[in-house]
Amino acid sequence: MTTSSYSNPSLSSNTFTLFVFEGSDWCVNCRRLEKNVLSDTTFISFLNEKQITLTRVDFPQRTKQNSQVKKNNELLAERYNFDGIFPTLILSRNDTLLYRKLFYNKKQDSKGMQDLILTHLKALK
Repeated sequence: MTTSSYSNPSLSSNTFTLFVFEGSDWCVNCRRLEKNVLSDTTFISFLNEKQITLTRVDFPQRTKQNSQVKKNNELLAERYNFDGIFPTLILSRNDTLLYRKLFYNKKQDSKGMQDLILTHLKALK
């Protein structure tokens, strides 16, 4: 599974970032999220259509990360009050400090996650 670290999203209006706080090499529900939602082509198209950038914030146990990635992940966890529940998704509006926490239910599929994101997008607009 490919993971990316935090990259500074552009600060244009009405664009969003979906941060996925995950434990890619140990969290079973994170792997389910990857398989059932994040790798689904319909879901990826949905993110593109809604101008949502997907950013993974990974907290692996066995995979080594460089110090800068660790530091960025810790800063994001602090900024978004991440409480250690994996996976947690944070939908953030890039031009403000507004964000919403979303939680993955292991029975959710791509369509269910899209509906959840749409509900939170309306609250952030």
